[in-house]
Amino acid sequence: MNKKVFTVKDENGNELELAIKKPTAKIRIDSQLFYNKMFKQAIEEGSMLSRNVEKEAEKLGLWSDDLKKEAENIVDQLRSLELKLRGGANSFDTKEEAKECALKMKELRNELIEINRSKDDLYPFTAESFADDARIKYFVSQCCIDNNTGKTYFKNYEDFITNSDGEIAKEAVSNYLELIYSDLNDFQSNFYENNFLKDHGFMDDKYRLVNKDGKLVDSEGNLIDENGRYILADGSFCDKKGNPVDADGNYVVEWKDFI
Repeated sequence: MNKKVFTVKDENGNELELAIKKPTAKIRIDSQLFYNKMFKQAIEEGSMLSRNVEKEAEKLGLWSDDLKKEAENIVDQLRSLELKLRGGANSFDTKEEAKECALKMKELRNELIEINRSKDDLYPFTAESFADDARIKYFVSQCCIDNNTGKTYFKNYEDFITNSDGEIAKEAVSNYLELIYSDLNDFQSNFYENNFLKDHGFMDDKYRLVNKDGKLVDSEGNLIDENGRYILADGSFCDKKGNPVDADGNYVVEWKDFI
């Protein structure tokens, strides 16, 4: 897909048919020069480099040797469990045992994310992140066109920035990201445990856990709906233990007046 068409209303309420086209070779070359310029600007204005995030996090009390060791220990556990999981029946007596191993890996990976979260929250403030964000906006300013005329919608990067808070610019960015990343593998597919669970019927195509009937469940096998709420077999809401609740989460219990 080389173009993504979308409709949006302008400030007067008129509907516009715009499109995002994939960057040409020239736009990509120009964007790298623009990235370099914005990267240099960020450095001059005091932004830190990505490689210094860990040190800065230590200064702010967001990272420590203990947390680093804890993270490294989890990484070691993940490697060990993945080796076992890749062995299939060489490592487990049943597919259910292998499933538990995969779920344990997912649990550990979530723990790793939480441990790293405070440190990783600093990356958006790096020079690299600043330049990357600017480059995306540059791409949008060059790749958003009027679908009927083929003319570039924004005059230039500065015009996009001036109007970046408007609905048109926001929709343009959203559609650009969807176009560019739509052909990339789902992030979840990067992890072996997810591919194992999907290949053996424990996950659906969207990498959501399912039971043998293909119904959505949590890691403990409890039925859930598309929004992650616990439900009974008939689709009505309940709590984790199966007690009926209403749409607001209030328990549904028959009331009897006091005598």
